[in-house]
Amino acid sequence: MDGARKRVFLRAWQDQTLNKQGKQYVRLAHHSRYAENPENLGYRERLRHLDTVRDSHSGYVVMCKANDPLAKPRAIDTFNEREVFQIGKIVEFDGDEWGEIVGRIQVRELT
Repeated sequence: MDGARKRVFLRAWQDQTLNKQGKQYVRLAHHSRYAENPENLGYRERLRHLDTVRDSHSGYVVMCKANDPLAKPRAIDTFNEREVFQIGKIVEFDGDEWGEIVGRIQVRELT
């Protein structure tokens, strides 16, 4: 498989970003939310995707805006359809996994 084609695209919430030590991060896994249900299929799939990004694939995030950020579960209101955010290192802060945003890429450049 061509290395440029080894990509994983993840959805993430626009309001779950943070700046730390001069770098911007987005939450990729909210572990405490699934503490009572670790076998949730969507959660398990997310963990497999994160392992794939760590091991061999490039990671990209599609930023989504929630209809209601306090709703559980959330629903997508809008998303950035013009660009994706490239993820570098995946790090842990306060028990959750966050991806360092290392670039913005126009979707048309990925095809």
